[in-house]
Amino acid sequence: MGQDIADTIVRERKQNGSYKDIGDFAARIQTKHLNRKSLESLIMAGALDRFGERGTLLKNVEQILRFSRERQAQAENKQVGLFDGSPGFEKDQLRLTPAPDATRSEKLSWERELLGIYVSEHPYHAFAPILGPHVVPIRNVQGMEDKKPVRVACVVLAVRAVVTKKGDAMAFVTLEDDTGRVDVVVFPRAYAEHREDMTEGRLMVCIGKTSGREGQPISIALDSVACFDERTVHQVETMLQDGMWVGEDVHRAAKERAAPKADERSVVIDLPAAPSDKQIRELRALFQKRPGEVPVQFMVEAGGGRKLIKTGYAIAPTQAVMDAIREIVQSRVALVEPEKIG
Repeated sequence: MGQDIADTIVRERKQNGSYKDIGDFAARIQTKHLNRKSLESLIMAGALDRFGERGTLLKNVEQILRFSRERQAQAENKQVGLFDGSPGFEKDQLRLTPAPDATRSEKLSWERELLGIYVSEHPYHAFAPILGPHVVPIRNVQGMEDKKPVRVACVVLAVRAVVTKKGDAMAFVTLEDDTGRVDVVVFPRAYAEHREDMTEGRLMVCIGKTSGREGQPISIALDSVACFDERTVHQVETMLQDGMWVGEDVHRAAKERAAPKADERSVVIDLPAAPSDKQIRELRALFQKRPGEVPVQFMVEAGGGRKLIKTGYAIAPTQAVMDAIREIVQSRVALVEPEKIG
């Protein structure tokens, strides 16, 4: 939106008082700069929230502009409007067609895109009561020692991908929760696995280790992530609460204890929905009772897609054990080769 339309809106308000409603606004802003693009920007940024819900206003953009043009023509020609009495218009009034409300994520995305900041609320704010007990607030990361395990829940603010001297892709990422920001280094191995997750605006839980040189701010070296949204946040909460999702270092230690062929296979448990407390207890008991050489992974819904989540468990995948897992989760369980995973 240009400076001209902003100046017109402010000047009109100062000269003739506050705008009463969206019809009053449309009738009084008489400028060629009030067009579809500028009106949509005002609505999406929340500048017109006092006049109606953003989803409804966006649905009626053409109606609002038509009303504005008709009132401008009336003012210029001092004649009765062509649209008086037609659908959508009453005498000097504008009726809006009902429409679904804009979602919370849509509003926040629009604000970030148009204003560069979140105005309504921070994207993570609504999830803090759910995930907060299982993660470290980002403002506390700076007080941690070097090379300490850390887990944060956050939104991705910025991603800068680079190529190493060896030709491997990696990234520097800025994460933010409702307490602060932290820089994250995503080294080539982690970046190859989580490249698609490194998207601005994406909500995620990040596991890694603190990394800091003397006199420099603490950053995080990323191990793994789990993305979440309104639909999947409780599934991620369950994984964190019951210790079923751990850092890559724990997973690697489990594989190092295994036989030479242990890293060639993995038991993948498909979880179409968040497991119940009873299922978590039974799985943990089974894994502890039947330890072995093959790592266990969960296939879960995360960030709008399917994602593998590594656990700290390795089991002996006998037929009896696999059948017992299927009985507990009532879903697909498979022994999968690496090239068939993901």
